[in-house]
Amino acid sequence: MNEFLNRVVEPELMNGIEQAEAYAAADFSTADSALISWVAQKFPEGIGPLLIDLGCGPGNISELAAKHWPNMIVKGVDGAEQMIALANKRKKLLQQPILERIEYKVLNLCDQDQINLLKKTLTAEKTESDISVVSNSLLHHLHDPQHHWNAMKLLASPGSAIVVNDLCRPANNIEYEKLVNTEAVHMEPILRQDYCASLKAAFSIEEVKQQLIAADLNYLSIVQRSVKYISVFGRLR
Repeated sequence: MNEFLNRVVEPELMNGIEQAEAYAAADFSTADSALISWVAQKFPEGIGPLLIDLGCGPGNISELAAKHWPNMIVKGVDGAEQMIALANKRKKLLQQPILERIEYKVLNLCDQDQINLLKKTLTAEKTESDISVVSNSLLHHLHDPQHHWNAMKLLASPGSAIVVNDLCRPANNIEYEKLVNTEAVHMEPILRQDYCASLKAAFSIEEVKQQLIAADLNYLSIVQRSVKYISVFGRLR
């Protein structure tokens, strides 16, 4: 029996202090920088003046996006209070003027009232066509993935960029062991445990395609960028 035919959900939030600090201290710079470069290639005209980073964690993607697109405002949101606290702490410690255009906020993706309030606040600051949305390594955390796609549709503006990057569930134990023994070999034990759980909680590319159909977002492009990652991108209609 192939134990990877179906996903095994993991906790939706990384809100434990030790867990959040281990994640914030880990070096994901190579993969994160590669993602930003890939997004820049897919959207050579830019992604607009306002970006929401869904599931921003300690701010890795938010920071890189703010540096790559220096005229853009970034709103990083996450359901885990510990992650937002770490993101704000790092922003304060770095004291880089370019990061002053980042604002972090706790947001529960399952609470539509919170999402609607954020949208209302942002549209008061910018025109309706200005809000793009990115998420990196968020989708696999959610027990119901439609919360993720619904938030994307509610927050992004028509014509604006949508980018989703996430882990791809291994097809079998051989692929799983290979990923763990190459990607997690130098991780702290608590982070290695989280990575293993995340691989099992991730979706296959076919499952993500079905999610896009259910959310009426199947006009977006979907690619498997490597054995590790699935990426969805396009502009909201």
